[in-house]
Amino acid sequence: MRKPFTASSYGGFMRRPHRAWVVAAAGGLASASGVVAAPTTTQAAETPPVTVENLASPKDPFSQLPLEEQIRILTPLRAVGYAVEEAARSAPDTYSGLRLKPMDRAVDVYVTDGKSAEPLLADAKRIDPAIDLSLVRVHTAPYSRALLTVAMSRLGERHAAGLPYRITSVGVLPDGTGLAVRVEDLQSVPEKAARIAGSTEAPLDPSSIAGVPTFIEQQAPLDFTSRIADEPPYQGGAFITVADNQNVPVGQCTVAIPAIDNETNYTRLVTAAHCARNGDVIYTGGGHKQGIVYDFNTSLDAAVYPVGSVQGRTWLGPDSYNSISKPFSRAETALVGDRICNGGVVSGMVCDSEVVLAKTAWGGDTGRFGYQESYGPEAHQVNGQVAVRSGDSGGPVFSHQPDGTVALHGVVSHGGGSVIRFTNALQILQALNLRLAP
Repeated sequence: MRKPFTASSYGGFMRRPHRAWVVAAAGGLASASGVVAAPTTTQAAETPPVTVENLASPKDPFSQLPLEEQIRILTPLRAVGYAVEEAARSAPDTYSGLRLKPMDRAVDVYVTDGKSAEPLLADAKRIDPAIDLSLVRVHTAPYSRALLTVAMSRLGERHAAGLPYRITSVGVLPDGTGLAVRVEDLQSVPEKAARIAGSTEAPLDPSSIAGVPTFIEQQAPLDFTSRIADEPPYQGGAFITVADNQNVPVGQCTVAIPAIDNETNYTRLVTAAHCARNGDVIYTGGGHKQGIVYDFNTSLDAAVYPVGSVQGRTWLGPDSYNSISKPFSRAETALVGDRICNGGVVSGMVCDSEVVLAKTAWGGDTGRFGYQESYGPEAHQVNGQVAVRSGDSGGPVFSHQPDGTVALHGVVSHGGGSVIRFTNALQILQALNLRLAP
């Protein structure tokens, strides 16, 4: 039996393999019948609860602004968001999350106790004295992020023991209202029923199992997603081909992170673990051997291999043949509400994707390696364009910065249609004992 999804690992959400892990389709959310009542909230009436359905709107007006204007608006919001997230580590019992609202020039911060907002923001100001706290709007939330993470684990453990419906992914809503639960068949999810006195039967509906409200969504199948002839020093966004330990070609993907090993100072490249694992041989699109994978992490969907030299840059451009590159300035966690881009050998560069969930767990059949479970943020392309395609896996997820650089947020893992899921670059670097290459 596979290890059930837990708060400590965020991996192992499903018990056994299925053909594909799937994600949100055009269908809307259904609030689970008989959902556990949420505590009273003072959230402003004009700010509706954040659900997956309304997280990213089609034909988003912000995406129509010039890139320079988007960067100008987002830069101070990001600074506030990073500082608040850092300060929230000391307030796990009251912090629910945040969301950047670029069209409002605001950062919505959610806490379960309004009195906790003042010390939280004061800590954020100490972390970064330059931030503008007038951008912050504080809302009262029913549940903390920590409590919802535990609830997510509870639901994953029960699913691992067997349920009459398949949960394909689950995420923590950034406003603390509950969990976004995605299922393969909405009709198979039972409604919450009153417990009969003395009954020993365990509840089967998601809300009763999790102990918090759940917002259930119908799904459509998505898959793990899969520059041409890059030369040393190698950089992110480049095309790679993969051969097994018998040197038999098995696929093609994209590379995300040029890195340095913290112990040896040797140069490394990072791609997706569902593309390659230990012993696999990596080649450039031009057929030049780069290196052999020596370590991987399935929860973070990352695999690492040595190369002769790297530079801390990534390829950008509309397609694989017409590309320029920009330097990485740093690695940062993606903030809910931020706008990100992703690079891949098939899609080139796709931007205007809004981060909608900070914590999501997913899984599916990788083909050669069988079933794999991973976790990380989720984003939706706001204009309904295709966000990722097969072959983009392992590519970088990043955002444009005012100094002309890009900030690295993650590694493309999973998606299809307008949805992209990626793993956290900071966590990958820490897990594999690496640092971003200069």
